[in-house]
Amino acid sequence: PMTTFPRNRYDVEEFTRGLDSSPVGRDGNDICISFEISNHENGDLTIYFPGCETEPTAALLCRARDICSRISELDNLVQQSCEKEWRRIGLPIENYELYLAHIDVESEIVRLEYYGTKMNTQWDAQFRQTEDGNWAKVNF
Repeated sequence: PMTTFPRNRYDVEEFTRGLDSSPVGRDGNDICISFEISNHENGDLTIYFPGCETEPTAALLCRARDICSRISELDNLVQQSCEKEWRRIGLPIENYELYLAHIDVESEIVRLEYYGTKMNTQWDAQFRQTEDGNWAKVNF
């Protein structure tokens, strides 16, 4: 069983390279970009652009690239939050074994969607970009 909440699980270069080299596509009606990453439950990651009818705007693609360039930092904040809650509440650690399932990029909010690896759970971590260009936690 996991006894720590791993940090730096995702490779920033792999995420930015995947985003930059993959075409815009569709998943049903949703506009998205999917690419393969290592160290992942599904083998690939999808970035969705909710509300886009066709191509994502240059601004949304820029946000997606910024998120990819900071994915390790943002995921570490999620892991830190899970660890803090686990220590405070004491639920079985399996409740906090999560992997990044996909990312939603919108004009105001970015959501990192997590799924449980052992428990049937789903949770999203929302971030909003601040005026100085950093990302602030919204819902956790």
